Amino acid sequence: MLRGGLVATVDDMSLNEIGPKVFGLHADGKYQEALDVVAAAYGSIEPDDRPSAWYWMICLTSRIGDLERAETMLETALGRGWWFGDEMLRADADVAPMQGRERWEALVLQSLRLAAQDAVVPADAERAAATSPSVGAVVALHARWGRAPHTRDTWLPATALGYDVVAPTSSQRTSHDRGVWDDLDRAALDVTTQSGSLAGRIVVTGRSQGAGVALRLATEGAIRAAAAILVAPALPTWGPTPGDVTIPVYFVLGEEDDARFVDPAAEFAATASVPVHIETIAGMGHLYPHGFGDVIGRALAWCEEQAP
Repeated sequence: MLRGGLVATVDDMSLNEIGPKVFGLHADGKYQEALDVVAAAYGSIEPDDRPSAWYWMICLTSRIGDLERAETMLETALGRGWWFGDEMLRADADVAPMQGRERWEALVLQSLRLAAQDAVVPADAERAAATSPSVGAVVALHARWGRAPHTRDTWLPATALGYDVVAPTSSQRTSHDRGVWDDLDRAALDVTTQSGSLAGRIVVTGRSQGAGVALRLATEGAIRAAAAILVAPALPTWGPTPGDVTIPVYFVLGEEDDARFVDPAAEFAATASVPVHIETIAGMGHLYPHGFGDVIGRALAWCEEQAP
């Protein structure tokens, strides 16, 4: 399905808020309870997030063994123009019970045909202009299986601090509205082409895979950056090493996040030759934290203090 995040109540009725509850129940094997949470919240979830919520329900319906219902839900999604890629429909453990079923396989092929048609549509960045005199730009990369519009909206508080926000869209699509950065050459082309000419102080950022790729692209010179802000980063095992990095790095880590995301940041800080700051947030998992606007303010202020 997806990965866990913040601790929150179901009463908020938004995808980011119910996600941690759903993920927790999923991890405990309480699939029916998790399905009930998503189904109860679905009508109140903002339209842009409903395809993801629907996919969660397909996964959970598969987990509880109602395979015909899961197939019907996928058919409904396709009728709405929501397609899901090969990784989501064939590699996800939650839909393993569906594999090899005649109706499911036919629907998967239909979904992949929609994906092939969508592949010809060029990706473009989501943007927001600074609301005060511009001092630079924040280039924000979405997480793996993430969405550029959500990333832009998450970083909107930066516009009040004088930064334009540019959120590139990956052309490596996993569904009709989500993407990954697995191919680094394509990621570099997407980011550089969509960002265009940027003026002033450039800060690269992202969450999870997007954070690791942002640091890699800045280190290799694909993005001219003055600093990096990395949220719940999936730091790449293939580099860069801390010694390669030449810009200050601000980490935003969650106390509830997995050690495989948290520990590499501490290792990076211990061996880097550049200024590094780690902010650890209580209750935060592998999603953006509550009150992230305040975090953005602190992080950008710190990045500005590191300027020569």
